[in-house]
Amino acid sequence: MERFEVIYANDNKIILQDDRQLETLFKEIANDQNFIVEWFEKNQKRTKLFLADGLMSRLKDGRLVLEARKNLEEDDKNYDADYEEEEEE
Repeated sequence: MERFEVIYANDNKIILQDDRQLETLFKEIANDQNFIVEWFEKNQKRTKLFLADGLMSRLKDGRLVLEARKNLEEDDKNYDADYEEEEEE
C-alpha cells in the first residue's frame, strides 16, 4: 500500500506536496489501490487511510479534489517578490 506525505487531507480534498505525488496518487486511484496519507496539523501527526472503492467516481463528479502545492524559491522565474501571504488563524 502506497503512503503519501501530504500538506493536508480530509474526506473531500487532498493537498499534495508536489505534482509528481499528484500524478502517482491519481494512478493509484485509477488502479483501485488503497493508500495512506500523512500530514502534520496542530503539532500532531495525522494519518488517514483511503479505500479506493468509489474514489474515481468521486474525483469525476467533484466530490473529491486532488491538489498539489509547492512553495517557490526566490530564484524561480515564477516567484513574486511582492506577494505577501496572509496568516491562517
